[in-house]
Amino acid sequence: MSDSTVAPREHFASLEQQRETAQIGMWLFLMTEVSAKLGQRRPLAGFLATTFLLGTVFLALKGMEYAHHIQDHLFPGRGFSFPGPQARAVELFYYLYFTMTGLHALHMIIGLCVVSVMIVLTWRGRFSAAYYNPIEVTGLYWHFVDVVWIFLFPMFYLVGKH
Repeated sequence: MSDSTVAPREHFASLEQQRETAQIGMWLFLMTEVSAKLGQRRPLAGFLATTFLLGTVFLALKGMEYAHHIQDHLFPGRGFSFPGPQARAVELFYYLYFTMTGLHALHMIIGLCVVSVMIVLTWRGRFSAAYYNPIEVTGLYWHFVDVVWIFLFPMFYLVGKH
């Protein structure tokens, strides 16, 4: 599927802006690991704080999206409402959507908690060029959450869009 057949999410002006935003976020976090290996406390704390901020923005946007779906009565259960013969299939889709993206959001919240602890420990000088393993482990967890999103995003936002 080419980019010309896919519209950007409503909070982006274009697909290019959406792509660039995702790339900037990843590069900033990858730079965090390099700063940790160099033992530079201030840049490391800054990159971790930026990661925390961008993760929080992602969750806020996801929360707004959830609120919109709920307002449109697309949350599965008693209040679910979708006109037409495909209502059961659409409800199943939203069961999967809320379950899978909700689990992803939970893992993001866990990651943000860990990143915030890393910010505090960095600020207190607990890491150096010789000892930065917790930063690397945090990075691995954060990348795991990224990889999950790489699968969820096309499954829920790109497949079947014309």
